[in-house]
Amino acid sequence: MKKVTLWEKLSRSRRPLGSKLEAGWWKVEDFSWVRGFNYVPSYATSDVQAWLEYDSKQIDRELELMWRIRCNSIRFFLQYDVYKKDPDLFLHNLEDLLSRCEKYEMTAMPILWDACFGEDPTLESKDHWVANPGPKRVADRSWWPKGEEYVKAIVESHVGDRRILMWDIMNEPSGRDFDFVKHFCHFVKKLDSTHPITVGHSFAKNNKGFGDIVDVLSYHPYGFSKNFQIFTSQVKEIAAQAGGKPILATEIGLPGECQPYETGIKMCEEADIGFYLALVMVGRVPPYMFSLGYFYKDETIRRCGPVTAFLGLNLKEDTAPDAIPLDDSLDEYKVWQIIDRWNPKHLGAHPEEIPRYEMALRWLAISIAWAGVTDKRLEEIVKLHKEAEEVRKSDNRQLFIDKITSIARIARVLAKENNLVPGS
Repeated sequence: MKKVTLWEKLSRSRRPLGSKLEAGWWKVEDFSWVRGFNYVPSYATSDVQAWLEYDSKQIDRELELMWRIRCNSIRFFLQYDVYKKDPDLFLHNLEDLLSRCEKYEMTAMPILWDACFGEDPTLESKDHWVANPGPKRVADRSWWPKGEEYVKAIVESHVGDRRILMWDIMNEPSGRDFDFVKHFCHFVKKLDSTHPITVGHSFAKNNKGFGDIVDVLSYHPYGFSKNFQIFTSQVKEIAAQAGGKPILATEIGLPGECQPYETGIKMCEEADIGFYLALVMVGRVPPYMFSLGYFYKDETIRRCGPVTAFLGLNLKEDTAPDAIPLDDSLDEYKVWQIIDRWNPKHLGAHPEEIPRYEMALRWLAISIAWAGVTDKRLEEIVKLHKEAEEVRKSDNRQLFIDKITSIARIARVLAKENNLVPGS
C-alpha cells in the first residue's frame, strides 16, 4: 500500500475558510481567527529584491506550502522605489500576488511603508534590508505628495477587494515617524472606506495616540512570555480606551531568541489574539536566516514542532508530520545554548560563528530589557554595547569577542536570576 504523506492528508482534509472571509468580511470586529505569516520570498534579501526580481512561480510554490498547513493570511512589504521604477509592472506583480493569495484561500495585509533598520533605499539595495521610503523622505514634508501618488495608485485599485484583509500603513515606526504615519492613515481612509487600517507597532504602548485613527491595533510581542503579558496588557488597555477596537499581533515568534514559534502560537491562542508569525521562509534576510523560517526553498520543513503547533489550531485530527523531510542542521533552539554555554575560545577559533553568536546575544539582551529586569545593570550594558561597536570599527576581532562575551555573561546572569529562559 502506498504511504500517504502529510501533504496528501492535508489536501484531502482541507476545509474551506470560514464565513468571515465571504463578501463583507472586512467589516468584522474580531480578528482572532487570523492564523498567518509574515512573508518575504526565499529568493530575496530585501523588499527591494523581492519586487525587483519578482518570481511568480517561486511565490506560488511558497504560498502553497503555507496553504497546506492552513495559513489563512499573509503580511508582506511593498516598496516605493521599485514602484517608481515601473508603476505598471509593480501593480501587475501585486495583482499577481493577490491572485495567488485568492487561489490558496488567503487574505493579504500589504504594508505600505516600513521603518525597519532606518536606511534610505535605492534600487541597488538588494543585499540588505532597507526602510521604505527612508528617514530622509519621511522627514521631508515636501516629498509626501510623491508618497501619496504611490499610495493612491495601490489603494484606489483595490477598494472593496476581498483579498485584502487590511492596510498596514507602516511597519515599526518610531516617534520621529508618527506625523508621517498619521498623515497616511488619514489619507488611506479617505481613499478606501471598505478596508480597515492598522499600524504595525513594535511596542504595544506606541499604539497610544493611534487608537482613534486606526481600526485595528497591532503590536509585535517578541521575547519572553513576560514580555507578551506586558505588551498584551498595554495594547488591550489602549484598545478599551479606543472603544474596544480589535487587536492583532502582526509579528510574533523569534525561535531561539527567547520565543520559539510554539510558544508564540500558544500565547496568542490562550489570549484569543490573531497573529502573523515572523518570516515563514528560511531565506536570505540578514540576520534572520540563522533563526527564522518554517520552510526551506526546496520545500522541506525546518522543524516539525512549529508545523504541528500551527496545524493544531486548525485541525481536529492528530496529524503527525513524520513523512516530511527534515533538516535540523540549523536548529534554532541551540541559540539559547549559545548563551548558556558561551565559549569565547570557540569564537576565536571560528570567527565565521561571530554573526550567529552576536545575533543570539542581541535578541536575548532586547528581550531581557523588555522584561524590565535590566535596571540595576542597564548603564553597564549600554556602555559595553557602545564599546563593542567602537571596537568593531577598529577590526580588533579578539577585543570585540571580549566585549560581547562580557555582555553575554551579564545577560545570562539576569536571565537565570529572573527565571527568564526561552519559552518561559
